[in-house]
Amino acid sequence: ITLGQISDTYFWAAGGDNNITFDTNGHGYGLAGWGSGSVSVDTGNNTIQFIPVELVDPSEAFNVTYNVQIGGKDYTTVTQTFASGDALTAITAPDYTSIADDAYTPALGTTLTGAITVTVDATEALPFTTSTSATADDATWYIIDMHSNMGNYIWQYVEGGTDSNIQLPVVSTSQSVAPTDAYLWCFTGNLVDGFSIYNKATGTPVSVASDGATAQLDAAGAITAFKLVKSSAITDAHCFLPTGCSNYLNHQTVLKGWNATDAGSSCRFIAPSQYMINFVDALETIPEGAVGAVGSYDVAASTFATEAAAAEANPYDLTAMKVLADKLAANLGTPVEIVSGSYYRVMSAVPGFNLTKGILYNPSASTTNIYWNTVDKSTINGIFQIEDAETSGRYVIKNCNTGTYFQGVAGLLGSKPAAGGSGEFYLVELGGAQYNLEFGNGTMHANNHYNGTGSGSNLLNWDSGANDASAWYIIPATDVEVALTEVGEATYATAYMPFPVSAVSGANMYTGEIGTSALNLTEQTAVPAGTGVVLVSDSKNTTATLTIGDADAISGTNSLIGSYTAVTSDLTNYLVLGIGNASGTIGFYPPSSALTSIGANKAFLNASEVPSSALALNFGGNATAIESAIAEKAADNAPIYDLSGRAVLKTVKGNLYIQSGKKFIAK
Repeated sequence: ITLGQISDTYFWAAGGDNNITFDTNGHGYGLAGWGSGSVSVDTGNNTIQFIPVELVDPSEAFNVTYNVQIGGKDYTTVTQTFASGDALTAITAPDYTSIADDAYTPALGTTLTGAITVTVDATEALPFTTSTSATADDATWYIIDMHSNMGNYIWQYVEGGTDSNIQLPVVSTSQSVAPTDAYLWCFTGNLVDGFSIYNKATGTPVSVASDGATAQLDAAGAITAFKLVKSSAITDAHCFLPTGCSNYLNHQTVLKGWNATDAGSSCRFIAPSQYMINFVDALETIPEGAVGAVGSYDVAASTFATEAAAAEANPYDLTAMKVLADKLAANLGTPVEIVSGSYYRVMSAVPGFNLTKGILYNPSASTTNIYWNTVDKSTINGIFQIEDAETSGRYVIKNCNTGTYFQGVAGLLGSKPAAGGSGEFYLVELGGAQYNLEFGNGTMHANNHYNGTGSGSNLLNWDSGANDASAWYIIPATDVEVALTEVGEATYATAYMPFPVSAVSGANMYTGEIGTSALNLTEQTAVPAGTGVVLVSDSKNTTATLTIGDADAISGTNSLIGSYTAVTSDLTNYLVLGIGNASGTIGFYPPSSALTSIGANKAFLNASEVPSSALALNFGGNATAIESAIAEKAADNAPIYDLSGRAVLKTVKGNLYIQSGKKFIAK
């Protein structure tokens, strides 16, 4: 290897093929290769420090044994090597202990002349408070959350459960109801003798088989002592090892055993009121009208301020917890539920996105995929219909513009999924109106979210809980916005929507019938899906808002057609709303030769049905003047050629050109 110095003490090490940099890979698993071609030098995982160590002559060295005690009971020993004349130094406190400087006998700083045993009086530093018994009035109860990197799997006693009566259902971290006794657990014991775990509903302890393979409540009262071990996978999480066993308590649908302190064996200890406190906090951030079995209520958090503050002051106080639960129950209305066939936006619940990122069809990236990116009320590709699936309790999701359905978590689109197919999904409630969308092939997750700083990417399968990239808000899509463009004394746009429009604000809405030299417009207040319209604002509003709702069929003929996806070929077959090059008059013209596509959800005319090369807009009055202007300038948008027959996009003043078979001099 070679060493490159960064500072006086820090170096990076590289060697082997392609200048691979040695790197800890950020996981503490040992050295691994990172990078190729050129060596990357930073002050992160690929830096090392050389620390001088004073060697002791083995003939002069001796061991000092630190006997760590808790409450006068031997807990563990630690051995360190010293030389004669050295001063006694402190040790690093073992896991779950705290050691004061005056806890050593003999005292720190004592000159050492040979091997001795040092007594260390440590105190416990536990992640929970122990109780004297499960029946004590002052017992401290907890919710035990397991495998939190995958979801909120909560220990639950289930009477008469099969295989094990300690189940692990996914429970929301934001709840409007108090946890029942079946979800509450307390701990007795200590680090030396081990801990017993009791359920409040029965008062009986958790017991395990001799091999640690299964775990259940032991009705006979046999008590299993558990050692507490730190998780190797989740920060601030902890594992339980039954004494005499090699398997830790582990999440496997029910509570069983596993031979590692991995994420599935990792537990966190939650105060009983904490989920309700989270719920009150979430009321201020839930999107208006969002679907949710809990959380989607039109009630301000201030309604519960007094009760929530009391519960937060002592979240282990079961009396305060019940008072808050009663206040919530008395004030919360009926939750919003999914209505099959209705229209929705599916928005990411990652906090950094602030409801700006959602799922949408992205034809520029793929013709068959749903992605996630910025979604607002102008994003028609971000509106979906959610329908009841063939399988009871499940749903299917259809993109409105494409008319095709999700086939699974990655957002591939196709025909409506058959019963039991991977495209059917159900909702896993996370609290605060957030959900996992569980498809037949996994949990829908926003890839490359970068904790709220990502700009957009694909969807994939990954499990996570609330306020993460597998958490979604399902928000009814009640309206859309269409940008209007100023032309003269008004602003204009066209629209062609994949859903009924029941009302419009900010503009007047018209359908049109082709006349001799004008498009005769009829004002409409509502139109069915797939109806081309012209939007006009005499007040020069910049946006028109179209309400999604029911609409009857229009009377009369409407010549305006459209497309839910961009039109990119044979543009000369259509007339589009635009401005005459010379006249500056609004009307329907042949597309400019510079136009490469007609945008999705726009309305236009079939050129073969138009008797002239352009059409004015006739709003029902005397259109003679504007018809004349349009007729005179009907060829404004026709292709222009030079005298060699080559099409040109821009003319040069004084040169001779040909348009619509006639020569002219550019001015």
